[in-house]
Amino acid sequence: MKRISILLLICCTCFGLAAWPQAQPQWWHHKIITFDAPGAGTGSNQGTWPASMDSAMDIVGTYFDSNGAYHGFLRYPDGKFAPPIDDPNAGTGSGQGTSVNNILDSRGIWIIGNYSDSNGVGHGFLLDPKGNFTEIDDPDAGTGAGQGTNSEAINQAGEIAGNFTDSNGAWHDFLLDRNGNFTNWDCLQAGTGSSQGTVNWMWLLTPKGEVQAECADSSNVWHGSIRYPNGKIIDFDAKDAGTGSGQGTVPQSINSQGWISGVYIDAQNNTHGFVRDPWGKITEFDAKKGIQYTDPWSINSEGYAAGMYCDAQGNCQHGFVRAPDGTITTYVVPGACCGSVAGIWWVNMNDEGAITGNYADTNAVWHGFLRLPY
Repeated sequence: MKRISILLLICCTCFGLAAWPQAQPQWWHHKIITFDAPGAGTGSNQGTWPASMDSAMDIVGTYFDSNGAYHGFLRYPDGKFAPPIDDPNAGTGSGQGTSVNNILDSRGIWIIGNYSDSNGVGHGFLLDPKGNFTEIDDPDAGTGAGQGTNSEAINQAGEIAGNFTDSNGAWHDFLLDRNGNFTNWDCLQAGTGSSQGTVNWMWLLTPKGEVQAECADSSNVWHGSIRYPNGKIIDFDAKDAGTGSGQGTVPQSINSQGWISGVYIDAQNNTHGFVRDPWGKITEFDAKKGIQYTDPWSINSEGYAAGMYCDAQGNCQHGFVRAPDGTITTYVVPGACCGSVAGIWWVNMNDEGAITGNYADTNAVWHGFLRLPY
């Protein structure tokens, strides 16, 4: 399934599923705006990667320049951009730089992200509304190239969730409280070898402090896992998930009520979507019949899941929104196409129904898009 090394998040708050309306909302059909961050490269596998969006439609993400280095960006609702976000300790070579994963609008804009230093070691950071960087390094993180700390998510309580790679190349999750105390944890089935263990992504922390993660076991099979504020950990699997290497269950977003969206990879290596309720019931789905790839990246507090899918011919320039009642509406981003990289990659939806994401054009250059909530 699709993955990259630059990681991201969403924060969600609102009603429980029982209160969700079943009618399609006003934002179901709306305008799509495409954009590029200033300084983004125009070569293959360069360009603009939006990550997260707040309720005001401030968008943060990462862009790759023409030299292969990466930088964070902040796009305001009026379409203007703040100066590039570069941690002062970030490396400037190819494959180095600063990536931005999440935004929290709480009496000013707080931004969470990562950077790779000149030695290729990863570090997390928190950027406050005054422009001050606070470094985040888990004490158990490895210090070699390709190791280190990734800060992924921040909630309204000031807690930060993320993951780190240890000196053996295994992954682990952490939760950092507002006083600077780390709590490290692992899925119950987490492997301990290189590229095994527990990984938290950008949209997997709730306001209550529930942390959602995916983990690779000792056979490289994926499982979902939840850590509750009291320290209890539960692993889970979709019923039709495969049990071979690279198969399994991969959660990707959790909303304020504990509803989870994600994917599972079956025994034939096809990828399907799922939604899991707070009581453990998993509903599996495909965006359309006969397709081999459905990927619901984001679920908002209203219960709408947004993602992308590839058609029966393998073209992946299609987005979709799944309503709480299971109704699915699809859309196409103008200019999204196929090639060595295909169409839409990931998307993030805020509580107002706006969607941001990235797509590749015919030259495999990445661009951002915003699907307006009206």
